[in-house]
Amino acid sequence: MSEQTENQRQAEVDESSTTLSEADTALPEIRPPNAGFILQLFLIPMMIVSVIICVWLLFNFISRGETPTELVRGLQKMNNASWQKAYTLSSLLRAPASELKNDEELAQELIAVLEIKLTAETTDANQVKLRIFVCKCLGEFEIDAGLSALLNAAEQTDNGNDLVIALTAVEAVAVLMSNLDESVLAENYERIVETLLAVSNEQAENPDHALRVNQLRSAAGFALGVAGGDKALHRLVSMLDDAYPNARFNAAMGLARYGKLESTAVLLEMLDPENTAITSGEPEGSHAFKRSVVITNAIRAVVSLSEFHQAAELADLVDAIRNLDSNENVVSQTKLLAKDAVVKIRTK
Repeated sequence: MSEQTENQRQAEVDESSTTLSEADTALPEIRPPNAGFILQLFLIPMMIVSVIICVWLLFNFISRGETPTELVRGLQKMNNASWQKAYTLSSLLRAPASELKNDEELAQELIAVLEIKLTAETTDANQVKLRIFVCKCLGEFEIDAGLSALLNAAEQTDNGNDLVIALTAVEAVAVLMSNLDESVLAENYERIVETLLAVSNEQAENPDHALRVNQLRSAAGFALGVAGGDKALHRLVSMLDDAYPNARFNAAMGLARYGKLESTAVLLEMLDPENTAITSGEPEGSHAFKRSVVITNAIRAVVSLSEFHQAAELADLVDAIRNLDSNENVVSQTKLLAKDAVVKIRTK
């Protein structure tokens, strides 16, 4: 009896071992996540959350009985909550295919807020932030109603507050130019370029405003690259020698967009991970991020140049991109972008 029982137990153990062995062999192979998986895991959920936020903001307006136009009119009360309403409106305007982008009445209401002059008595941080977000709003439109007001704001550089608003106005002009039809942009081209040329020549008289003026000049360089044309490109060539690194970098990228090889020297500067000018004046904790952004932009600029030139003409730039792979200061994502760029340039 005991021998039979022992045999049964041994049989059960053998059966269990066989089952486990089969289960082990049935497990799928573990593979590293591919780009599609990462896209699904991070980017798509982020897009969904963004859409949900925009929908929430819209229903928030409805539930409070305020239309966007009524909300803008409330901005003119100039209280501490005004800038927050302007921020909310700018978020709505950034939503794809928003009907607000072509609302002339809404644009005029925003312009009225922007054109209210700041005085020593009325100026505070909230009033400055209000005008910053009004500029951002006007830049998101697909009509040119707010263009003149933005250009006027870009020219106001008398003090620190004016400079902060002017910087945002120039950035908004660059966005607006990308949104406008070519015919509308052509009608306004001379005024746009005239203003941007003036802003790109700004120099700080007050040392306390030096950084703001440098940032303003850099933004003007970027906007000139969007505008294009002989006058803009001529100014960008001269900005390649600007003392402020970001101004040089934006000038080079703007020229590369139009196939100008004059950008080569500065693009090589941007592609050098050891170049301290890239992170000059930046907080130490942001050095890696800034370096990555500058190098990434330079790679894309070289790819733009390759639309106009053969790979042999870009040999130095291609070599600089290839060398990024062996530099420990370059993040893996940028290295992958660099490899793709080299292949793209060589196969054109």
